[in-house]
Amino acid sequence: MNFISSALSSNSSAARPNGNYAEIQDRCRECAEIILENIRNDQRAEDAEKTLYRDRLGASETIRRFPMPTLKRDAPYIWVTWITKLLVGKECCLWAAWFKSHYKDYAKAPSDFDALSWNIKHTVLLDTIATQYAHRFDRVQREHQNSFNYHGSSGAILSGKPDLIGITGNEMRICDAKTGQKQDEHWAQMMLYMYFYPRCFPQAFKDMNIVGELCYGDGTKQEVYMDEFDDTYRGQVMKVLQALSSTEPPPTVPSSTECGYCHITNVDCLDRLEAAPLSTQVELGEF
Repeated sequence: MNFISSALSSNSSAARPNGNYAEIQDRCRECAEIILENIRNDQRAEDAEKTLYRDRLGASETIRRFPMPTLKRDAPYIWVTWITKLLVGKECCLWAAWFKSHYKDYAKAPSDFDALSWNIKHTVLLDTIATQYAHRFDRVQREHQNSFNYHGSSGAILSGKPDLIGITGNEMRICDAKTGQKQDEHWAQMMLYMYFYPRCFPQAFKDMNIVGELCYGDGTKQEVYMDEFDDTYRGQVMKVLQALSSTEPPPTVPSSTECGYCHITNVDCLDRLEAAPLSTQVELGEF
């Protein structure tokens, strides 16, 4: 911008080959002014965007800044793995899952998770299992073929993607490959697949005998059955889904453990703990 401005004010003594030099200079000046005005307009638009304010917590009376590019979703969108640790008690902060369900394109905290390495290991394991399934079942569906979106009455969407589905006759086996150690949330994830996936395609999978299978990298397997989805677990699932579907945000439950693994930054979560609190030494003398 400074270069253009100095060029406009320049009074060069260079040779002027044409008699209409002044007219050409005027036109150049007009073009440069248009360019400068466009730059100013872009800057004003960017500044206006940066100062956009929203009600950060939905129902909160406090209006807090929501730095761009965080955007509100058209409807709550819930990915299956966002709630599995909540269901088995390994996470307590329902707000984090609520925020991800209602907002997108938010800034994420840096992570040392090696996604490339995980994807390679997962693909190798899945290829092995898929080969086995090809010999066991008449039809095998893989990953994106198994994507589903379950629409709740509230308008919220529960979405997931089982790794493999094998079908023969009235038998359907849903498989998920796990490269790490066995975890309770894997069972919770499989239960959600087994319950909601067939309900998205009721005509195709009516009266099917559905079995889940968790396959681990060390060769161990765990079968999961529909009768494990009892009234107690179903009630917990619906309670969590209703909370995430609500426009009312649940309270945050910050802790050094959960915040340390959460990728929502303190830009969006003012209660985030960036480091473990200092321990307090109290002398009680009772043990």
